[in-house]
Amino acid sequence: MNAVLGLLVFAVAASTVAVAALRRAAWTHRAPRLAIAMWQALSASMLASLILAGAAMAVPALPLTTDAAELLHTCAMTLRAMYTSPGGAAAAIVAGAVTIGLTARVTYCLVDELLRARSQRRRQEQTLALVAHDDHRLGVTIVDHPDVAAYCMPGRRRRVVLTSAAVDALDTSQRSAIVAHELAHLRARHHLVIAAARALHRAVPVPPLRVAASEVIALVEMAADDAAAARHDRFTVAGALVRMAEMKAPAGALGAAGSATSLARRVNRLVDDPARMRPLTRGAVLLVLAGVLLVPLALAASPAYAATAIDYCPVMVTPA
Repeated sequence: MNAVLGLLVFAVAASTVAVAALRRAAWTHRAPRLAIAMWQALSASMLASLILAGAAMAVPALPLTTDAAELLHTCAMTLRAMYTSPGGAAAAIVAGAVTIGLTARVTYCLVDELLRARSQRRRQEQTLALVAHDDHRLGVTIVDHPDVAAYCMPGRRRRVVLTSAAVDALDTSQRSAIVAHELAHLRARHHLVIAAARALHRAVPVPPLRVAASEVIALVEMAADDAAAARHDRFTVAGALVRMAEMKAPAGALGAAGSATSLARRVNRLVDDPARMRPLTRGAVLLVLAGVLLVPLALAASPAYAATAIDYCPVMVTPA
């Protein structure tokens, strides 16, 4: 029961205190890629702690407990006792069913999000095949359209798409900066990062996961901005983004501008040129990230570890 309680407390703390602290943290704008990893870890640990809590409650009712005890070289009765929770077998069965259901829901949403995005990209590719042409000099696909737009298409044939209006609106350096931004999305596979964040929120539509998805979407744009700014002047990238302010990317694609609120924040960030994160701070964040991932596993495994410390198999065992 101590493991279940610890996992539930961790889930509550991660979804409230940790989410609020990470959202307010100033370092996230200085190191967007690390911030993306932290949001992913926090989201995964929230769901993992709930799944592991249910699994821990279900251990006494699982037929594989004896096999697990043999693997751990401990007594099956001791192992069951260490995971015993109030409610007995009925609670264990219900917890097991909830765990299976939640795991299935998360898996379904992840797969569905990826398949849906792929379907949208296929439709967009079919449209591009009819109305677009490749410009080998610029290294992009151009669509004749009066609206300013630039986006990338992940998938088997990865490419950057610009409208003719965007080509006309941007000067040479700005155009190169936008292309670098979109190529950064493709190299980092940001479409998968966003799909995972959206899928977790779909699976469990609670405010903390909604915040996580929103922050991840904003941070992938900042990460791509940094990649473009590494090859071009930051003011050039900022100016290009302002020129792209009214664009909207098609479904299944990643656009350069993003939302108006996000765009203003990104332009200010590029102009202000935030200082790089100190190595000591980065190391501390990495330690926290590792802890966020490992604590749920440690809590779930703690009763099993305690069981291995008992070198006898009593008739009755009192849970720790």
